[in-house]
Amino acid sequence: MKNLHSIKIIFIALSLAIFSNANAQQNAQDKSSTDIQSIQTRDYKKPYKDVFRSVVSVLQDNKFKVSSADINSGLITAYGTPQFTENMHKGVAYIPFIGGLLSMAREEKSEQWTMSGTIEEMGKNNTRVRLVLTSDKSTNSIISSASDTMKNDDLAANPEVYQDLFAKIDKALFLRDATR
Repeated sequence: MKNLHSIKIIFIALSLAIFSNANAQQNAQDKSSTDIQSIQTRDYKKPYKDVFRSVVSVLQDNKFKVSSADINSGLITAYGTPQFTENMHKGVAYIPFIGGLLSMAREEKSEQWTMSGTIEEMGKNNTRVRLVLTSDKSTNSIISSASDTMKNDDLAANPEVYQDLFAKIDKALFLRDATR
């Protein structure tokens, strides 16, 4: 009986250690908050309404689902997956494995991006855009019924994702001006 009690205690201790390590998130961000904001922010010498509409359009064109977009407050929220966002960045490109029934037995990893943005009118024909992209990654397996989810606070560690997104906004604004 004493052996069984010792085994239970060891099992509980190991479970707690594994669980706490799996859910512990350390802030491994090596950039300062000023550096992060400079990656996430872009100023445009364009009217507020044009910039707002261009940001929404670019998100929709890149297969983000826009959850909310309020032109009066300048807030936009959207979500999507890097697998389906059109040409967001080649560094996060994903080629799906077509394995039919074999895919059921393997671990499946999924990632969803959440975008929140603020668009501010800084003056006449001067607009500031700040976009914050976060990533939720999860791993599911038929072997384990549980899902391991890890939330990355920000994609600022990959500034090329932001650069690609802002380049598309630049292009949308250019096209908007050219078609007037």
